[in-house]
Amino acid sequence: MVFHDKHLSLLIVIISALLAVSPIHAQPPTGDGPPTSGGPATPPQNVLSEHLFLFAPEFVLPNIEKLDLNDSQVQAIESNIEATKQQVSEAQEILKAEMTTLDQLLKAESGDEATILAQLDKVLQTEQQIKSLQLSMLVRIRGQLTADQRGSLEEIRTEMIAQRQQLQQRLQGKFMQIQQLAQRLSQQEGGEQTARALVQRLQLAQQKLQQGDVGGGEAILDQTLQQLQGGTPAAPTVPAAPAANP
Repeated sequence: MVFHDKHLSLLIVIISALLAVSPIHAQPPTGDGPPTSGGPATPPQNVLSEHLFLFAPEFVLPNIEKLDLNDSQVQAIESNIEATKQQVSEAQEILKAEMTTLDQLLKAESGDEATILAQLDKVLQTEQQIKSLQLSMLVRIRGQLTADQRGSLEEIRTEMIAQRQQLQQRLQGKFMQIQQLAQRLSQQEGGEQTARALVQRLQLAQQKLQQGDVGGGEAILDQTLQQLQGGTPAAPTVPAAPAANP
C-alpha cells in the first residue's frame, strides 16, 4: 500500500501549521506573577514592541534578582498589576454585555441604524478603556524602574529575542526534514499507517508548542526524525488515565 495523496496532503498541512507556531512570541514563565497570554492584565501586543521602552509584568517580575529590585519597587509593581487586573476584568464584563446588546440589535430584522451605531460606540469606548488601562500599567511599571534597570531589561529582552529566533530556526529546520523524509516514504509500503502516525505525532508536538512546552514539542520532533530516518514511526503513546480511588 502506498502513501495516499490525501494523507501526504494532510501531513503537509499539519507541518505548515507547525511552521506557523513561533516560539518567539511565547511569554516567559511567570511563576507566581500575573497571568500570561490571554490574562486580564496582558497588554496589547502593539505596545510591547522592542522599540518602546515599556516592559510587560510577565517580563519584569521573573527578573527581580537580575534587576536588583528593592522591596518597595516590587510592592509598587505588584500592587499596580493587581489593581489593573481588577479594573480590566470589570471592563471586560462590561464589554461582554455591550457586545451581546450589539449582537441582538444586529440580529433584529428592522434594526435602527442610529441605535446600532450608538451601541457600536459603546463597544469601541470600552475597548479603548481596556487598552488605556493596560498601557497605563506599563507606563507606571516603567516609572518604578531606574535608568540602569531599564537598560538591563533591554539587554535581557534583546538576548531573549535572539535566542527565540535561533530556536525557531532550529524547529523549522526539523519540520522541513520531517516533510522531506515523509515525501521519500510516499512510495513505500505501509504509507497510510505512517501518515496517521506522523499526523498524531505532529499534532501532539503542535499542542505542546502552543502550551509553551517547547522542550516537549522539540523532543517529539527529534524522536520522529530518528524513527523516520530508521523506518516507520509509531504513533505517540497516550498517557494512561489515573486509576480511580477505591
